[in-house]
Amino acid sequence: MILFRAIVQALLASRSTLYAEPALQPWSPNGASKINVKIQQLLKRFEGTVPGAAEMVKEEVATLSAKKNTPTKPKSATPKAKKRKVVKSEDEESQVEFSEEN
Repeated sequence: MILFRAIVQALLASRSTLYAEPALQPWSPNGASKINVKIQQLLKRFEGTVPGAAEMVKEEVATLSAKKNTPTKPKSATPKAKKRKVVKSEDEESQVEFSEEN
């Protein structure tokens, strides 16, 4: 059952790789729904080979959906340099001093 779960997780996690496979490009239009249907059929066949697999597949799909729908916290942006003051003098060219925002 552990191996079966790992196979299902790998298959579900690599769907985008399957959609991008050049050999499968004829079936990729419409959001690759034809490829997704075949993946679902493959999972149904697997469910028939292992007792209790149907519930495990549902759990894995739900886990993947929960991860996909969970908003992630955005990384804090690096502070941008801010112009602080401009010093002009008659003898020198204009100078601009920069310091980072906090």
